[in-house]
Amino acid sequence: MSMEGLDAGEVALIRSVVEGFIGARLNSKLEKLGADEHQKREHLQQEYGREAWLENAAKRVGQIRLVTHAVKYSHPDARGSSVHYAPPSALPEPLVSSAGELMADDVVGNAAALDVFKFLKLESGGQTVLQLARSGDAALKAAFCADPERARAWCQAFAGITEDADTPSSHTLAKQLYFPLAAAGDDRAYHLLAPLYPTSLAHKIHLRIQQDRFSDESKAARDARKKGEAYPSGYREYPNLASRAFGGSKPQNISQLNSERGGVGYLLPSCPPVWNRQPLQPPTRTTTVFNGWLSRSSREIRDKIKALKAYLDSLPPDRSTVHLRDARERYVQAIIDDALHIAAGLRDLPPGWSADPACKLDAAEAYWLDPHRAYADADFASQASLTDWQQQVSHRFGNWLNHEVGSDRLPMGDPEQREWKKMLEEELQWLSRELRDE
Repeated sequence: MSMEGLDAGEVALIRSVVEGFIGARLNSKLEKLGADEHQKREHLQQEYGREAWLENAAKRVGQIRLVTHAVKYSHPDARGSSVHYAPPSALPEPLVSSAGELMADDVVGNAAALDVFKFLKLESGGQTVLQLARSGDAALKAAFCADPERARAWCQAFAGITEDADTPSSHTLAKQLYFPLAAAGDDRAYHLLAPLYPTSLAHKIHLRIQQDRFSDESKAARDARKKGEAYPSGYREYPNLASRAFGGSKPQNISQLNSERGGVGYLLPSCPPVWNRQPLQPPTRTTTVFNGWLSRSSREIRDKIKALKAYLDSLPPDRSTVHLRDARERYVQAIIDDALHIAAGLRDLPPGWSADPACKLDAAEAYWLDPHRAYADADFASQASLTDWQQQVSHRFGNWLNHEVGSDRLPMGDPEQREWKKMLEEELQWLSRELRDE
């Protein structure tokens, strides 16, 4: 290959990097030979000559593939396609991805050919051999060989390590999801989805977790906290962290990065959050829960009342249809459901809270909200059985809801009050039967 137009220093630098790598591998094998094994020594020196080794590496590179998502994490014997995905530098909002992150490429295939991948990761002038090969760098070709055709063929072979299979395929041992296509109008129409393990992203997360858990800086920060001392930087904890093993005793059979991770794949918890609410306090300082206590105790009820009021205000004057009445009923039923939920919480409190002398709650509402007091209070039980408390509570609910959602533009009257009362009373009648059966 002609050196005309090329930077001789750049070519020499690349060649020294290539020959240094090959020479190091040769020396590791020569050191294992005995002093009298001259024939083997000569054979190795020929095999590890620069051009001979590159010729062999160009043939073996087809046995491995550079990937970011690998199939063997589903099952070590899965034979489907793995994928090398190079995301765009940015995605439009509101999409979230790892685009733009610097991810380590993984390698799958014949573990005996992983030395070729290590070779392609060598750097010269800030670029890897693979990057130079993919760009068809003239200096790399000149450093490889004087024959331009051989050098071009080797670069082409090395660059092919990132190429996906011409015909992507899945496998019976790989994960597969049958996704129906309802719009197609055919019950048999579906997409077959084959999710792949994001090994490059998993590796980046693995390195971050390892750094946060085991680095000297993190350990020093933890020690400082235990001693109550100041420390210039904090540390991260990963509660409920789990891990799974890939590849058993041979993690290299899954992928190169899996081997570097020792076969460990971290699993971060994906459980829904547990909300710690303030304990529900009994309404002992009020005569009724329908004077603001209920709304103050539940943001959900406040939001639903606001939504109902907005809906009623949006209706045209003198307009009443079955559709509109049904919609209004759904709003009210949602408010009733939340009120009953709060009432159930009060019934879970230690029985007898309404017997406190400081409790001002009306007796009918006490029968509703503190029914288990009857087990230890015979008078309370007798009065509850003789009183139509369901009707009294429902009547107050109807008055309260009328007041909450009524307005000058759309006042609520007796017909609405009776409707709200009827809806709650039906629920309370069912509840009273349940309490009697306990």
